[in-house]
Amino acid sequence: MRVKLRFMINFFEYDLVDFFVNRDLPPRKIRYMIGPFDRASDYRRVQKEFFGYFTDFGGPKPEAKVVDVGCGCGMMAQPLTKLLSSGCYEDLDIVPVLIDWCKKNLSRISEFSL
Repeated sequence: MRVKLRFMINFFEYDLVDFFVNRDLPPRKIRYMIGPFDRASDYRRVQKEFFGYFTDFGGPKPEAKVVDVGCGCGMMAQPLTKLLSSGCYEDLDIVPVLIDWCKKNLSRISEFSL
């Protein structure tokens, strides 16, 4: 009983913090579907690291057209669409829950599909 109570408190604590502080990120239960991102800081660190790979090795320009196969919950959509001013960013994934979250929260910046 004690373990369940502790788990529930931690679960709600993280979700409340995400709701008030990290509103631009997927909720913890969605982040868990793509990796062990219990803390928003871990998600942001990995997002920053992979965005560095995109820019260092791919060198996208503002007019580039990027397709992200297996986009998950749009981890790369947020930083890349800020970079692509006249280009476009299209994503696809096979997990409907992830695509639904992206469409609801990131659709103004990208095109998401199954």
